[in-house]
Amino acid sequence: MTGVHDVAVIGAGPAGLSAAYELKRIGLEPLVLEKTAAVGKIRKQLATSGASGWASPHQSMQAVEE
Repeated sequence: MTGVHDVAVIGAGPAGLSAAYELKRIGLEPLVLEKTAAVGKIRKQLATSGASGWASPHQSMQAVEE
């Protein structure tokens, strides 16, 4: 990492990581900024219980199926 970046990507969830991947693929140097220690996860509130927390896409689909 040189300290020089072409683009700042805000958020390291699925959309942010996908954006950074595509930017890198076309030759740009993205900087991904995330406010939490966890990356690649989606914050979900489950309608059935009202509880909120971190869930992976797989966990979200399991909750929907239940």
